[in-house]
Amino acid sequence: MAGGSVVDRLRADIDGDRRIRLLGFIPEEKLPDLYASMDVLALPSVNAFEAFGIVQVVAMRAGVPALVSNLPGVRIPVLETGFGEIVEPRDVAGLHRALVRLKEGDALPPDGMRRAADLYDIDTVIDVYETLFDKAASGSRNYGR
Repeated sequence: MAGGSVVDRLRADIDGDRRIRLLGFIPEEKLPDLYASMDVLALPSVNAFEAFGIVQVVAMRAGVPALVSNLPGVRIPVLETGFGEIVEPRDVAGLHRALVRLKEGDALPPDGMRRAADLYDIDTVIDVYETLFDKAASGSRNYGR
């Protein structure tokens, strides 16, 4: 899943490789089918400024484990749920090993999908933000959960 200027670079890098298909825009109503077709969502980010990566939470909530880079925001959902693998950015061999482990599925918690659904439920997220804002407004420096 990529967009913007990355797509042109991807097309050039793919250069006719029949194993790779760029799907283009997927309408919202077709996303559940897309996630249901996945074994793993790979988010091999290399940019240290990349944020959270909500796409992995959506995948996890659909029962798809995530393979993500070990970057501050990107790794959080896998750290908090255990539903996936974390690898170092640009570690191609590490990505391969993690994909093999995820294919085997032995290391995944059986309740990973439920953990992701509970942790990232909209009401839960709103409650966490409300608590954070209340602490910030009161001048508290303890912003953790």
